[in-house]
Amino acid sequence: MHFLRISASFVVLAFISFVCASHTPQISFAEELPSEPQWPGKKIVILVDETPVGFINYAQLNSSFGWYALYELFIHPEYRSNGYAKELIKHTCDTLVKSGARKIFIQPGPFELGDQGQIIEIEDRAERLKNLVRLYSGSGFAPASKWLRVIAVPMYKIAGIPENPDYLMVFSV
Repeated sequence: MHFLRISASFVVLAFISFVCASHTPQISFAEELPSEPQWPGKKIVILVDETPVGFINYAQLNSSFGWYALYELFIHPEYRSNGYAKELIKHTCDTLVKSGARKIFIQPGPFELGDQGQIIEIEDRAERLKNLVRLYSGSGFAPASKWLRVIAVPMYKIAGIPENPDYLMVFSV
């Protein structure tokens, strides 16, 4: 009978691989003011193992109706496809609902933020929009009806948030 020899270094590497692969990242959130003074509302930052990896801004559109808008969703490219955007959206919606939100709007934008916060146009806009609509739909948002768009668009302008009424989506409580 032959026995397989396993070196000590192999065992150590296997153990390290197992530990690293089984690490569950710790997700937390922090609220702050948006980095640009002209942007209304607040920003919620998602942290993974205490490292900021993304953010979303929100602003109240109408206090009487309990309407809010989410905008400027960003997850650092190295952290995408891990569910962090969905976690951030869920946390933000939960926070706003606890504050009295009845409708929360979001609109997918075909752009990306650069390292210095500058807007970079995306070449494949259709694919980008399709992916964002899928993300938002999976987070409980649905396309806004025509009458909701007619009412929400002026509120976006009053709040100073750039809007894209063709792709406006809503989360209703």
